[in-house]
Amino acid sequence: MKTALLFIYTFLSLNLTMALPSHQKATGESVYICISRGAKKYHSHKCHGLLRCTHEIKAVTRAEALKRKYTACKICY
Repeated sequence: MKTALLFIYTFLSLNLTMALPSHQKATGESVYICISRGAKKYHSHKCHGLLRCTHEIKAVTRAEALKRKYTACKICY
């Protein structure tokens, strides 16, 4: 059972890493933002706060999110 869970976790982690742009793989500082007028927070990849986003979700660096005036989500940070 532990082996199966470890395999699933590893597989999901690899898929998430492969989906990120190459410049964000190197820094490890990627966050996710909802591209809409009302969005004001950035999220980690695990946050359920992103489920409310009905627009595009974009992976950016934390510096870019701060530059765009996004603040950290209270759920995931």
